[in-house]
Parts: sequence; C-alpha cells; structure tokens
Amino acid sequence: MRNKIRGLLLLVVVLIAVWFITGSRTVSGVTDFAAYWTASRQLVAHQNPYAQGAVLEMERRLGFREPLPLIMRNPPWTAPFVLPLGFFQYSTAQRAWLVVQFAMVGLSVQVLWRIYAKPKRPVWVPWLVTVTFVPLAAVLALGQIGPLILLGISLFLFAQERGWDGLAGASALLIAVKPHVVFLFWPAMLIWSVRDRRWRLLLVFGASVFMASAVAIFFDPLIFTHYQELRRDTAIVWSETPTLGGVLCRMHPGHDWMAWLPAIVAMIWFLRRWMRERGKWSWRGEMPWLLLVSVAASPYAWFFDQVVLLAALLPIAAVLGYRSVRSVVWPAVTYLAINAAAIALILEQRRTFWYVWTAPAWLLFYVWMMSRLRGAPAGD
Repeated sequence: MRNKIRGLLLLVVVLIAVWFITGSRTVSGVTDFAAYWTASRQLVAHQNPYAQGAVLEMERRLGFREPLPLIMRNPPWTAPFVLPLGFFQYSTAQRAWLVVQFAMVGLSVQVLWRIYAKPKRPVWVPWLVTVTFVPLAAVLALGQIGPLILLGISLFLFAQERGWDGLAGASALLIAVKPHVVFLFWPAMLIWSVRDRRWRLLLVFGASVFMASAVAIFFDPLIFTHYQELRRDTAIVWSETPTLGGVLCRMHPGHDWMAWLPAIVAMIWFLRRWMRERGKWSWRGEMPWLLLVSVAASPYAWFFDQVVLLAALLPIAAVLGYRSVRSVVWPAVTYLAINAAAIALILEQRRTFWYVWTAPAWLLFYVWMMSRLRGAPAGD
C-alpha cells in the first residue's frame, strides 16, 4: 500500500510539473495533435470531423504549411476521447493533452508492474525502462493517441486477472481507437470469450462501442458516412508505411494487396498458437506475443504506435529485476542499442520509412529473451 501511495504521489507531482513547465512557453508547433484538436472543434460545432477543407483551414491558422491536412483517421467511436479538446484553444488543449498522456502512461506502467512483478519489486526498474523507450518520446512529442491504447491493454489485463469482465470489455474500447495496431487481440478476445462463455465481456464491449458511437452521432449524425468518405478519398500510400507490408509494396510497385501478406501470416501464426495453447491460454503470458507480432505485421502502423510494446517489455524487466547483474548486462545493452539506433535516425531527421526495422527488432528481442529466460535459474 505504501508503494502505491508513493507511486500515485510521484505521478501527481510529475503531472503538475508537466503542466507548469509547458505553460512557461508555447508547446512546440503543429504536430499530429492538431488532427485531434481540429476534429474536436468540428464536432463541437456539429460539423464533419473528417472534412479535409475545414481541417486544413484551421491548421493553416495554426501555422501549418503542408499541402495536405493532418486528419484524424481513427474510427468514429474515438470521438468521446477527443471531444473535450474542442472546448479549449489550441495551446491550452495541447498542454492538457500532454498531461493526460503522461497520466495514461504513468497509470499503465503502475498497473503492468503490479501484474507482472513480484512483491517487494524494485519500483525504479519500470520507470527506467519507460523513460528510455524512444517510441514513448515520439508519441508524446507528436501528441498521438497511443497512450490511450496502452492504458486499454493494461486495464484489460488487470481486469481479466480479477475476473472483472465488465471492466475488461470497457477497456477494449480504448484499444479499438486504433484496432489495426494490435489486430491479433481481436480474434483472441473473441475466441477466448466464446470458449469460456465470457458473454458479459463481449456485451460490455459492444455496449461501449455503441455508446461511444452514439455520442459521435449526436455531434455529427453522418459521422460514419463521413468516415467512409475519408477512407475512400484519401488512399493510404502503403509503400510509405514503415511496415513489412510497406517493404513488399516497395519491392512490387502497384501491388498494394501485398501490404496485407504479413498480417495474413500473423493470423495463421495466431491460430496455430491458439490450437496449441488453448487449454492453458493465459492473457498474462500471451498478450506480449499478440502485441509484438501484431505491431510487426500490421499493414498500417507507425513508429510511435510502438508505445504499446511497453506492455511487452515491462514483463521482461520484471523477470530480470530478480536476476544477477551478469545476466542483465546483455539484455540491457541490446535494449539500449535498439533505442540508440532509433534516436540516431531521429537526429538525422530520417523519413518515417527508415523505422521499418524497429518493430521486428523488438519482436526478435523478445524471442531471444524468452529463450534465454526459459528454464534459467533466478540467480543466472
């Protein structure tokens, strides 16, 4: 209990510090956050949040100079999460969003560490991993929505371990703001829920999506039509996405369907794994695999989306925290090396496609660590 109170107090202090520090000067420029802010402003005015012309006009007034607008591409049920931003001016909303991002990450780390670490765990370890994880810095700098997905994953695991199917179902709504990023989670949740008759989980999830969509429809009655128009009129350039599918599209121009090949392979992998593990399926053990394989094989994902992989890396840190220094050295060096390489690309201002190797690197790192830790005595 004392550690929980200390953790919460530290989080509150950090959030207050973030608010005042960002208030001392303007938060940096027009970032991806503008897509959420303009969408929320449109919703507050009962207008189309996906309207490219209106969004670009607002972003021009903020100083944005690119020819194409930053558009929120998240599905309509995301609206309730961004809607409050529309009641504030851009700079205030951006500061508030950053504080909320910090809060979501902090809560997620606390929850995940409680799930995976043993009692009397070293509380500094998860924070060291978190602050050195470069995708987290990217998602905070750009104002992206990834921390909300991470919080959904953390709360789902927390609720599932306690048999709280209602909370687990509601938490899945947070993951659904970008359903493609962790796409293997959805068949796993569906098959597991049906097998174990967790109807309450599915019912609450469905009700959560329905209510969130109802809020969106209240502000824009045609929001689903507008979303489909956005998807139709703004085609994704698959060869530019830093994914394995993007690599295939670059190698075979004009064959955009190849962007989905890694996802198909990943789905086959999941079905085989489910058949092998179904009798002893454990979300605690399987979630890291689902996250890593999904992010590595997703047809559409970006470097900052990898913030969700904290839910796969913290379990490793929880195990290593009880082992000898000698057994931690090479994992720590490898972890820092991957992050250092990503930082080098950022400092070189490389385009997004240069980060295509990072998701497979985290997957390989996890595979290596699992083979290293499997059966090894705690003192090694």
